[in-house]
Amino acid sequence: MEYVVETEKEIVQNYIIKSKQERIEWELNHPQKRKDIIWHFHKPDIFKEACLHPVDYMDQEAMKNYLHKLSSAENVYFIGEDYIGEMSLEQAVERANEGEICIIYCGNGIGYYQGEQEKGAPPRFMLLA
Repeated sequence: MEYVVETEKEIVQNYIIKSKQERIEWELNHPQKRKDIIWHFHKPDIFKEACLHPVDYMDQEAMKNYLHKLSSAENVYFIGEDYIGEMSLEQAVERANEGEICIIYCGNGIGYYQGEQEKGAPPRFMLLA
């Protein structure tokens, strides 16, 4: 559990704008709020602008290879619509490829964010702390 808390804190402090950090951390620590946390991330405006780097669509294999090349991660921390926790990079990329709003955190300040699809493609960004 300690690892989970530390990882979530790292994600929040690396990427989330200061005015929202405390609220997001609080919600992550409350089971009732935790399950709906992803809806804070439906639009990229909750992230620090400096860490958002737009990326084009990549198919599942290309995204997996790209994230692995950047981070060497086999397992990642995933914050998605119905799951928060560790999973394999392959599973995380598959879920993102299906259009899920998510954050894939590879560690060492390297992550991927996909927002809600409204018109056209969903917003996609590399998250670099």
